[in-house]
Amino acid sequence: MNSFRDARNARRAFIVTGLFAAALAAPGVLAQGTYPDKPVRLIVAFPPGGSTDIIARLVAAKVGAMWGGKPIVVENKPGASGTIGTGEGIAAAPDGYTLTIGNSQTHGSNQTLYPQLKYDLVKDVTPIAMLARTKNVLAVSAKSPYQSVDELLKAAKAKPLSFASVGNGASSHIIGEYINRQFGLNAVHVPYKGGAPAITDLIGGQVDFMVPTYGSVAPYYKDGRVRILAVSDDVRDPRLPGIPTFKEAGLPSLGLDTTIGVYGPANLPPAVVAKWSEAIGTLAKDPETEKTLETTGFDVWYKPAAEMAKYHPAEVPRLGKIIKEANVQMN
Repeated sequence: MNSFRDARNARRAFIVTGLFAAALAAPGVLAQGTYPDKPVRLIVAFPPGGSTDIIARLVAAKVGAMWGGKPIVVENKPGASGTIGTGEGIAAAPDGYTLTIGNSQTHGSNQTLYPQLKYDLVKDVTPIAMLARTKNVLAVSAKSPYQSVDELLKAAKAKPLSFASVGNGASSHIIGEYINRQFGLNAVHVPYKGGAPAITDLIGGQVDFMVPTYGSVAPYYKDGRVRILAVSDDVRDPRLPGIPTFKEAGLPSLGLDTTIGVYGPANLPPAVVAKWSEAIGTLAKDPETEKTLETTGFDVWYKPAAEMAKYHPAEVPRLGKIIKEANVQMN
């Protein structure tokens, strides 16, 4: 009898030990059941009010509600063309409680523009999910005398003008500089710390033109404070049917659409990645989200974690090649 009891107890101990070992070997299973059990930080590497910040606050509100009111807090960490906030997100513990809402600059072009970065945007990043994409536009103040691309180019060849960017290395800088050099313009680059202050000065006439994302200037275009001269696409945008494409206007778009998604530090638990990827996927299907994005100039452009694992490592060098071909120099 005792030998039977001993054998049974031994078997139970073996089963319990095995289950415990399996749980330790798969921390994602445990994380999936408890995450998040404290506030999640979403870092935005730019000031409030810009495109990335708008998307971040939408994600924080929607996903937090989706998860039963879990607190998700947006923290703006601007500076050095997005490298400071991005670096803080990459240096965070890989537990899913500090993530970054990044864009095609912070998690793409900066790798080439800043060769001395202390982190690698492929090796040190976990790409989680992409949510949105927006085109670039060539814009001037509504008070500007320039009514077309030709008028602007002719003026910039005849006299010194200035063009704003949301920061060194942003698509607004790269495209603006490329146009400046390709057409032999006398345009001086004026970098800002984010889209909001740059667009404010564009509207006020402190700078002559800008190549921002449509999403960042859409509200000002709709209320009549900004004039859009061209849109960076091969076909006209249905929201802007009367405005020519860059191709029609003879301008290069360079394939630098701004994309915005969720990123984390390397080695995030698979369950955390899966939970966020699924949440962003649900968000992408939400009609209210789609409407919000559309009214601010964005399109839903969802890529789940599985796609991001292939897309991100290829996108970083693709952007690097464009930057080298454009011969953009940081200033």
